[in-house]
Amino acid sequence: MAKTYEGGKMQKKLFSAVGLFVVLFLVSSSQAQFLGQLSTAQSPGPGNSLLGGYFGIYEDAFSFFGQYRYGFANYLDGAIKLGVINVDVRNSGDKAGLLLGGDIKYQLLDAVLGDPFDLAIGGGTEFTAVEDLTIFSLGGNLVGSYPFEMRNGKHISPYARFNLRMQRREVNTNTETDLKAGLNLGTQLELGQSWNLLGEFFIEDQIGFVLGFNYKL
Repeated sequence: MAKTYEGGKMQKKLFSAVGLFVVLFLVSSSQAQFLGQLSTAQSPGPGNSLLGGYFGIYEDAFSFFGQYRYGFANYLDGAIKLGVINVDVRNSGDKAGLLLGGDIKYQLLDAVLGDPFDLAIGGGTEFTAVEDLTIFSLGGNLVGSYPFEMRNGKHISPYARFNLRMQRREVNTNTETDLKAGLNLGTQLELGQSWNLLGEFFIEDQIGFVLGFNYKL
């Protein structure tokens, strides 16, 4: 089914939504998430899936994790993410533990159909558990991207994600729950029919970077 784009009216709504997320990001401090977006706004399509593997480097941690993303219907997809992390916990030293997360998103705009870019909204959760440190978050995402075609016919797709979430963080015996915001900036490079190289920056109080591959199953 074709989707329509109502010129100025839709643009005002989009700019308002992006502006709100930017303001919240600027006024909110945040302990960085570790799993990120790891996909563009474009949905893989019904019945299609991808598998990814990644290495993350952060100011006080590093991680290895994977992702499985599946297209449930036209423009609707979701992912589960699982891995391990090593964190330098305050007053406790280096600790190894578990990373677990997931997200679901619905694509609102489709550049292939003539929209100015791909845009998706959704929600996600993330859980980090190491000795003396537990972080749980639940919130919403706004994801935008655009597939640029290169001379060789392959695509490079810059993308961005604004994330607004409730986050509960427990260090040793101290617990705090806050509203947090974050920004992820990434690029996906098409290497072949099935393989994509992906890099993503985390821009929060703690800066991070994730590098890995997505493979279309």
